[in-house]
Amino acid sequence: MSTLHLFTIAALLCLVSLSVQESCTSNLYVETETYIPTSGQCPVAWVNYNNKCNLFSTLYKEKRSSTTCITSKDCIFGSMDCYNQKCTPKFRMVGDSCVSDSQCLGESLPSANVAQLYGPKCINSKCTYYGYEKSRRVGENCQFEDSGSNSKTFYDCNNDGVCSGILGTSKCIQKVIAKKGENCALSDTSKKVVCDNGLYCKYTSLTIATCVEQIQYSQPCVKSAISSDFVPCVSGLVCRQVSNGDTSTTCQRIATYGEFCIVASDCAYTSSGMVDCIDNKCKRLYGTSLGGSCKKDTECYSAYCSSEGKCADASGLKCSDTVSCPTGSYCACGGKAISSTSGGKCAAKCYGSFYDVYACIYNLGVSASSDMVGTDSYQYVDEDSSLFTRCRYAYSKYYSCLRKSWVDAGIATKGDMDGVSLSSYSVYDSAILPARNAAPSSNMIGMLSFMVLFVLATLF
Repeated sequence: MSTLHLFTIAALLCLVSLSVQESCTSNLYVETETYIPTSGQCPVAWVNYNNKCNLFSTLYKEKRSSTTCITSKDCIFGSMDCYNQKCTPKFRMVGDSCVSDSQCLGESLPSANVAQLYGPKCINSKCTYYGYEKSRRVGENCQFEDSGSNSKTFYDCNNDGVCSGILGTSKCIQKVIAKKGENCALSDTSKKVVCDNGLYCKYTSLTIATCVEQIQYSQPCVKSAISSDFVPCVSGLVCRQVSNGDTSTTCQRIATYGEFCIVASDCAYTSSGMVDCIDNKCKRLYGTSLGGSCKKDTECYSAYCSSEGKCADASGLKCSDTVSCPTGSYCACGGKAISSTSGGKCAAKCYGSFYDVYACIYNLGVSASSDMVGTDSYQYVDEDSSLFTRCRYAYSKYYSCLRKSWVDAGIATKGDMDGVSLSSYSVYDSAILPARNAAPSSNMIGMLSFMVLFVLATLF
């Protein structure tokens, strides 16, 4: 075989190899595609319905005016329920208009009273909490009673008593204030012993307990609540280490962003599921700006930690069936399912601005759900919900980030979305931090972080 023939064969093999290497498969579609498979994803402002991309605002209005639904699935959008054969928006906060109790959102903060435990109800077309009064005397019933206007009021015990028993048959029993060193163990059903302010009822056996002082600032403490030596810190303090070199624990102010920590529970706002202890600093997940130091993608607002250990923008990076995008991006093939002649580009999933929406909702005192933010049928706009209007800026950041990431990846998508701006995002944006007033720290960080990350995984 001649040298020319060998060269020709080698060149052809090289071309075939390049073609295979650069092939691209994706489920991201531009809205002009005539057929979208059920698993396919349309751009932001569009919804995959009946195997084609439908403009979100048009389809949303159509479903809002529909009076023929049988189940919530007929309403398509996760933010709607079928109520009396009409697709009805969910997620109305106290004071918002409503037609059903199921629309009303309760706060995830500790309830101020028994009535709030039942959550807000739709009363006279407004989401409202039941009434609450502390007026019943010892020996009287403590219970819900009708208070007119389709509402109820819970009549609780005055300061002399404590409500005891099963709701509906409860009575006010005498409250006894125990001082330091006095017995606080349960003795009978006619009274309730409560330690005075600043004291803790410490049990030494099933029947023996004494009121002891809670631990003051900078004093030694035991973290484990199941330890026989456990006594809590005074309100507002937590038991934690203050340095890596000293493993002892003392009662300290809870750490805020950028401050020293050992574990997540040392940090404020861990109940949000968005705050963790990273390299001994309290940080928001997906919170570090471009150029900031990182070790993992989950640290970066862009969801991409480069090989240089810096948060970087992954949008537009090349990808193919053999070259994957970072975990915070997906490979786009120019808005088509398959590209066999060239590779694709990475489109960011916008985890940073997704967490911004969750943080904004958390700061309103509400626990976010997957139905409140996402792509496709989980896009959410409701001008009659104060949850949406008060977090409009965060929603605009998220949706405009998705628009920009798809365009940067070569998907020429267009179309407006009523209620939000699709041009308000910048890769240099700062993260919205969970900062709810009096938000409790919690050891539930592992479970809650998993829940939020699970939502991300199911949406993208």
